[in-house]
Formats: sequence, structure tokens, C-alpha cells
Amino acid sequence: MILKREDMWLYGIPRVGGKGLKAEKIIDILPEGKRLIDLFGGGGSVSMQASLSGKYEEVIYNDQDTSLAILFEALLSYGEIDFKKFVLPERNKFFYYRDEVLDNDLDRSIVLTAWTFSNNRTAYLWGRKVHNFYETITRGLVYGDTGMKYDVLFERCAGKNLNQCKLEFQKFAWETGNDELIFKGSRGERKKRCLRQLETLARLERIHDNAPNKINNIEIFNLDYHDVEIRQDDVLFLDPPYLNTADFYRCNFDHEAFIDFYTSLPNKDIYITEYTQLPNTEIIASLRSVQGGFSVGAKKRGELLLKVIK
Repeated sequence: MILKREDMWLYGIPRVGGKGLKAEKIIDILPEGKRLIDLFGGGGSVSMQASLSGKYEEVIYNDQDTSLAILFEALLSYGEIDFKKFVLPERNKFFYYRDEVLDNDLDRSIVLTAWTFSNNRTAYLWGRKVHNFYETITRGLVYGDTGMKYDVLFERCAGKNLNQCKLEFQKFAWETGNDELIFKGSRGERKKRCLRQLETLARLERIHDNAPNKINNIEIFNLDYHDVEIRQDDVLFLDPPYLNTADFYRCNFDHEAFIDFYTSLPNKDIYITEYTQLPNTEIIASLRSVQGGFSVGAKKRGELLLKVIK
């Protein structure tokens, strides 16, 4: 299913492994219950869809990544957030926040989300070969002081929110129409270059604009998954780091301990996403990677929705 443009904030915080457009269908399949626990909450799309579904009185979002939990909590609150100050990435500041800052705060959370390559929160957004090019375009948008054609973006984006700025940049790319901003994709189609940090920040802005008014029953935790209080009648959704994906998450996730964990739980409604069928589970659905693709009962290799067998 493809969400309408105005509802795309429900894709959640951009992140490796985020469920995005699959979250609504996952919640459609999960049974009703008093409480849903999203034990590896990540970008929050499953928690938000669960909250909006009306199937649960309470939704528990948990993620061990402190910066991610801080950001999700801030996006669901009514507090003011100045996203525009993060539009121009700074390489040194990114690595400073990643490696040296011990105290997690909202600024660090936004930097690690918006200034990172492939949403992995560890690699810097721009490679050295393209850094100057994208920095110049972004400076034109933010300050209008480059002395180049990109400065018109400053005037076009004045007084507009980040989503509107993103659309202005896309229009500018098509209007300019040269190889700097329009290039041929792998299949020969014409594609526009994009400012990834602007797209990410626009997504965060839209979550913050919508979620506080529409979502009110999510409780947020920042714990190791073993430490979350689980009641016997809870519906559990588990989206852990997948097998052989440790490099993407910069973690040493113990899969054997995870299997022992879910096997030992007394709950009858435990659902897991993975690329591989895990012990003591059955395949409920195949979550295909093609846009909008989702098939119930499929056994084709891909991202799977599993149910723990008791």
C-alpha cells in the first residue's frame, strides 16, 4: 500500500531497517490486544500505525539507541524544534557528535539522523568527491551567498517550511535541466539529484507537525530489550537487527540469546520480522521490497513476518 503524500510522515524516522510503508500492513495482520510492545522500535512507524489503528489501548515503543529514542519522543511532543538550523551539514560536527559526545541530546539525535549516508547513523552524508558540490547548493539555499545560480533557492525558499523547500529544490532541478542536477539512472531514466539531508529533515518536520495532534497513547522507553516489562497478555512485535547485518547497525547482536528470549516468553502473540525463518516460528507473510508489494502466506525469500509457535 502506498500512503497519500499528506500521510507519509507515518513512514517514521528514516533509518536502516525502518518498516516505512510496510508498517500499516503489519499492524493489519497483528491481533488486537490491550497493549502492543514494539520492542525494537527504530524509526517508530510500527508504533505510530499501531496507535492510529485503535487496536490497542497502549503502545510501548522501545529502542536501545538513546539518540533515536530521544528524537522519537521529541517528535511526538508539542515542543518547538528548529529543524532549519540542521540543513547545512558539517563533516567535523557529525563525527564529533558520533564519536566524542557522551551525553545524548536532541541536537545530536538530529545530526546523526539527517547528516548520515544511507540512514545508517555512522557514515557521513557526503563523500569527499561530491562534498563541495552539495555544500555549494545547500549554502545557496540556506544563505544565498555563493555568487552562483543556486542562490535563487534562498529567495524561493524564504519563509517556507522544509517540505516546501524540498519541493522548490526539486522544481529548480528540473528547470535547470543540466547534468549537474539531472542524470541518467541505471535504466536510462532521467533522475533529479536530491539533497538527502533536506528530505530527511522535511520528514522529521512532518512527523512533528502531525504526530502530537494524532497520537497520544505511545509510551517511550530506552532500554535493553531484556529489561522491558512484558505482561503475559501483551502483543509483541520484534524487529531486531537481522542475521548478517551487524555492519549496518555497528552492533554485536547476540542472535542465539534473542532466540532463547522469545522462546522462553509465555505470550501467545509474538511476531518477528527477519530475512530468514527463525527456530520455533512460522511464516505469516512475505514483505516484499517492491513499492507497495505485500503478500500474505508467501514463502519466497525476502523480508518475512514470522509468528512464534508455542
